[in-house]
Amino acid sequence: MYFILILFFFDQIKSQKIAFGSCYNYEDPESLIFFEIAKHKPDTFVWLGDAAYVTSKTSQNRRMSELNETIIEYKFNLTKYNPGYQKLLNTTQINGVWDDHDYNERDGIYSNPVKEMTRQLFLNFLDVRIDDERRFKKDGIYYSFKLKNTKIILLDVRWNRNPEQQDVLGQNQWIWLENELQDNEVDLFIIGSGSQILPNDRLFIDVWYLSSRNKLLSILKGKNVLLMTGDVHFAEILQDPCTNIIEVCSSGLSYGSHYRNILRGLFEFFAEIFQPDTYSQYYERFADKNYAIIDIDEKKISIYNESSLLYQVDFNKTTSIKCEDLESTPLIFKYFWNFKDKFNAFFSMLLFYQIVKALKLCIILLVLIILCVFGILKFFGLSIIIKRKTNEKIKQKNE
Repeated sequence: MYFILILFFFDQIKSQKIAFGSCYNYEDPESLIFFEIAKHKPDTFVWLGDAAYVTSKTSQNRRMSELNETIIEYKFNLTKYNPGYQKLLNTTQINGVWDDHDYNERDGIYSNPVKEMTRQLFLNFLDVRIDDERRFKKDGIYYSFKLKNTKIILLDVRWNRNPEQQDVLGQNQWIWLENELQDNEVDLFIIGSGSQILPNDRLFIDVWYLSSRNKLLSILKGKNVLLMTGDVHFAEILQDPCTNIIEVCSSGLSYGSHYRNILRGLFEFFAEIFQPDTYSQYYERFADKNYAIIDIDEKKISIYNESSLLYQVDFNKTTSIKCEDLESTPLIFKYFWNFKDKFNAFFSMLLFYQIVKALKLCIILLVLIILCVFGILKFFGLSIIIKRKTNEKIKQKNE
C-alpha cells in the first residue's frame, strides 16, 4: 500500500520539461550544444527533423537522395555517436520525427522512392523497437506520447505531402490527429512539425500549404495547444493574432550566422532582422545555433544558444498585431511594422560587428608588426654577430 502511494507521489511531482531542436550537421563534431541540453535534465528531447543530413551532394553541391543504405546508416551514426549526443541519450528519453534531409529527399514529398528504406534506418537511429507500429504504418511515422497531463503529437509532414492537392498530412493522418485531440484527460497539447506552420507571408521558406495550415488551425480552435517546429536555421517565437496559438521554432543545432560562412551568415542576419512582423517581432528571432526548452510546470518557453539564454516568454504571451490587420495590410507594409526599432537594431548590430571586426584586424596587424620587428631585429642582430665574428677571424689570421 505504501509502495503504491510512493509511486503515486513521484508521478505527481514528475516534471514536464521538453527540450527540442532540429538541423544537426555531422560536419559540426565539436559542438557542445548536446552537453548544454543535457544540463537541463529534460524529461524528453524531441527531434523535429534533419537529425542527420543523409541526402548526398552532387558535384554542383546540390542535395539528392542517397541510395546507399550503408552510407545513410553511417551518417545517422555520426550524429548518434557524437559524445554530447551520447550524454543526452543516456540521460533522457529521445523522441522525434523527420524532415526532408533525414527523410532523404530535399523538400521531400510523397513520391520519394527511398522513403521506406530510410524509414527503418531513421527509426534505428531513434532506437525504436522492432515491433513498433511506426515501422509498419502505411502512411508515415507520426505518433504521440504523454508526459503527465500533456500530450505531445508528432506529425509526419513528408510521407504524404502532396503539392497537387496542397495537402501536408494525408487523409489518415488528419483523421488520426482529430482523434488524438479528443483526449479529455489532457490539459495541454503540443504538436510537433518538421516545417513551420504559422508563417504564410514569407519568401523562400518551406512551410505548410495554406489550405492545410488553415485546416489545422480550424481543428485546433478552442484547444489548449502549443506548436513546435524546425527547419529554417534560425529560432523564433511566433503567434497567430487570430487564434493566439504560439509556435516555437528551434533550428538549427549546427547552424547560425555567427558560425558559418559569410553568405549564409548574411542571409540569416537579414532573416533575423528583416522578416515581416506578422507572427513574430525582430527581437523574437535568433540566428545563433539554438535549442528550445518548454517547461510546462513553469509555463515558460526558452530559446538557448550554446552558452546562454537568448529569449524567454510565458505561455500567456500576447501579440501587438490585430487579427483584422492580417487581411487589411498589404504584405510589403508588414515589413515596416516596428521599422524604427528594426532599423536601430540593424545598425547597432552592424556597428557591433564592425567594431569586433576592426578589433580583430587591429590585433592581427599588431601581431604582424611585432613579428616583423622581431624578424628584422633578429636578422640585423644576427648579421652584426656574423660580421663581428668574421672580422675577428680575419684579425686573428692577419696576426
